[in-house]
Amino acid sequence: MNLPVLVIAYSRPEGLSKILQTLLSNGIQRIYIAVDGAKNQRDLTNQKDIESVISNFKQLSGKKIHVLRQKQNLGIAVAIIGAVDWFFANEKRGLILEDDLVVSDQFFEFAKSALEIYENNDEVWMISGTQLFPNSQKVNEVVWSNYPMIWGWASWSAKWYEMRRSLFEKKIIPLSKRADSRYLFWATGANRVLCGKVDTWDIPLACEFLNQNKLCAMPAVNLVSNIGTDSVSTNTKKTERGVGTKIALLDSEFIYTYQPEICDIQEYNKLLETQVFNIRFRHVFLPYYSLLFDWIRFPKTHRKEKLSKRIELFEC
Repeated sequence: MNLPVLVIAYSRPEGLSKILQTLLSNGIQRIYIAVDGAKNQRDLTNQKDIESVISNFKQLSGKKIHVLRQKQNLGIAVAIIGAVDWFFANEKRGLILEDDLVVSDQFFEFAKSALEIYENNDEVWMISGTQLFPNSQKVNEVVWSNYPMIWGWASWSAKWYEMRRSLFEKKIIPLSKRADSRYLFWATGANRVLCGKVDTWDIPLACEFLNQNKLCAMPAVNLVSNIGTDSVSTNTKKTERGVGTKIALLDSEFIYTYQPEICDIQEYNKLLETQVFNIRFRHVFLPYYSLLFDWIRFPKTHRKEKLSKRIELFEC
C-alpha cells in the first residue's frame, strides 16, 4: 500500500512491535518512527528495548525504516509537532499513529481512500479512524466534525502546515465571545498551552479547527482503539471517554460523502462537547479563573518556555 506511516513512539516497546506488525501485514512500505528523549531510567530502559524492536523488525521484514531519535526529552507537544513536521517534510500525505493504539486493517483503506477523495477540499484538514459514537448518524457514510480526533489520523503536508502556522498564535478573546463558553474553553486552554503552563498540543489544534471551521472526516464505526492507560501514560486516563473502544467492521458499501450537512456536523460537535469535553456554562468564567489562580496552579518554576520557543529544540 502506497501510504506512508509515521509512528510516534516513546516508552512502549510492545506497543510499537504490535503496530509494526500491523503495518507489515497491511503492506505499508514507507515507515517513519520518531522517539522523544527519555526523562527517567524506566523510559531509558524501555527505549533500549524499542531499539531492539526496530532492529529486529528491519531484519525480519527487510524494510528500510526512517528513525529519528531526540537526545533530550522535549515533552508531548514539541515531540509530536516536531515529528509530524519531519514526516511531512518528506511525504506529501500520510498516516500518523502512536504506540498506544490498536489499529484495524480497514483503517488503512479508509484513510487511503479519504486522502485521495478530500485532498482538494480545503475545508477538510484531517482524516481520523476514531469513532467515539459508533453509528450515531448514518451507518454507512462519513461522519464529520469540527474537532480533530487524533487517535490515529491522516492528513496532507500542505494542510498540516496550515494547521501548524495557526497553532502558535495567541488566541484572542474578543468582547463578542465573552459569553461563549465553548470558545472560552478552547481559547483559554490553548493560551495555557502556548505559554508553557500545560504540555499538550491538541487543545490549540482543536481551537483552530473551530475558529477556521475546518473538518475532520471519520468512519461510522471505530477503527482505532486507544489502550494507553498503563504506567507510562501521561495524558490518557482510564476514565476518559473512548479509551478502549472496541473496533468494528466498516460497511462494505461505505459512502464517502463530499458535502456534509451542517446540522450533522453541529450534532456531532455537541456530542463531543457534552459527553467527552464536558463543556458547561461555567466555562464562561474560565478566563477570569485562569487570571486569578493560574499563578498558584502553574507557578513559573513549574512552567516550560513558550511553545514557540521550545519547538526550536527539536532536531531532525
